Amino acid sequence: MELARAVGPEGRVYATEIDDDRLDDIRRAAKRAGLANVQVVKAGSTETGLPQACCDAILLRHVYHHLAEPESTLASLGSALRPGGLVAIIDFESWGWSSPPATAAPIRRGHGMPLSLLEQEVTRAGFEVVRSEPGWSGRDYLVVARRPG
Repeated sequence: MELARAVGPEGRVYATEIDDDRLDDIRRAAKRAGLANVQVVKAGSTETGLPQACCDAILLRHVYHHLAEPESTLASLGSALRPGGLVAIIDFESWGWSSPPATAAPIRRGHGMPLSLLEQEVTRAGFEVVRSEPGWSGRDYLVVARRPG
């Protein structure tokens, strides 16, 4: 909701989610806040559901480490970005063990994501890393990458 306020009534915020209950939560929150510039989009496990070239910037917070097929998701993100658009990824280094998809590489099996691996995947997908900040906020790191334009 804060992003929707920041871009103002002339801007648009797409809020993507794969869980139907969470989609409803987002819709209710936008309605309560009186924000007509929030468009809720049902995402899939590898597809954002976003329209082609709809976004100047995309933010992923504590999401990237859950991606089972990062190549497909990064392709979908790239498609949703306008040329020169930015994707900001806030995540954290792996800790503990969770139950990842059986197909996940061993390095992706902890809860979290190694910063170096994230940078490699983003670069392989054709993005240019323009900022990488370990310890950006407590245990979180920040990676900002640009879609070539």
